[in-house]
Amino acid sequence: MKKSLVFVLGTMFLSSMFFASCKGEDNEDENSVVDNQENNQEDTPLLEPGKLDPAVESKLATKTYTYEGVSFKMIYVQGGTFKMGAQPSDNTKDGYDSHASWSESPVHDVTLTSYAIGETEVTQELWNTLSVKPNENLELRPDLMADDKPIYFMTQKNAKDFIDLLNTRMHRAGTLDPGLQFALPTEAQWEYAARGGVNSKKYYYSGSNSLKEVAETGPDFSPVKSFMPNELGIYDMTGNASELTLDYWSEDGYITTSEIDPVNEVVDDFVTFRGGLLGSSIETNFRLTNRMKIPVNNSPYFMSFRMVLVAVK
Repeated sequence: MKKSLVFVLGTMFLSSMFFASCKGEDNEDENSVVDNQENNQEDTPLLEPGKLDPAVESKLATKTYTYEGVSFKMIYVQGGTFKMGAQPSDNTKDGYDSHASWSESPVHDVTLTSYAIGETEVTQELWNTLSVKPNENLELRPDLMADDKPIYFMTQKNAKDFIDLLNTRMHRAGTLDPGLQFALPTEAQWEYAARGGVNSKKYYYSGSNSLKEVAETGPDFSPVKSFMPNELGIYDMTGNASELTLDYWSEDGYITTSEIDPVNEVVDDFVTFRGGLLGSSIETNFRLTNRMKIPVNNSPYFMSFRMVLVAVK
């Protein structure tokens, strides 16, 4: 009996030593994993908000893309921080413009990650090459139909559907880097590019203080690139067709609290468009900070869009 008890106690002691040893090894393994993770984090530099990995940023360099024989150019826009908006009430503060409306305020700092933007609005040639279903509305204004003019009668959904299909087909064909995608510009991306980005000379219109140098004001479109480009080499951001953005409208002006890559995704009955109002005799309607709204499903003849190229998140 004593021998049996000694044997059992001995076995229990050895078992406890074995499990304690295993547990120690497990702890060592866990510590090793944690150490490796910490080392990996130390090896991977943390990027500042609004910054891209240099390898990704290089892919956004200005480049001409081709789809089914139709070429279109995307212009690199180096990210940065700028004062977005305008205000009409205090000429001693940033963004003062006596013609500004309440919808352009408050003036606020915005930081944008680098991207590329279309040199021109999407042309009818590119639209017709990609489009599966013809836009029957174009027939309402056949006088505006031409390969080198902006596509027109657009809604935000038309634009998004077109861009989604272009991404799918170019990714599948291997003509667009899988880490990049086309999109509608946010208001912030649109305004920053219109201002000239880091090359901005603080013009009143996009590329000049003289409207007639940079803008077709109507009543009809001109072929794209008919006027001077802005500081980044982008055409028609003032005048020619109006341009849809990704942002919904807000009756309270700029409502987003984000200062980095902001976009108003609060669904509303209206979306925001930029670039002026074709046919308007009021020059200040073409100011680059001017914001306008349109019902989500409306598509007047003068409504178009241009694309941005961004890193896939």
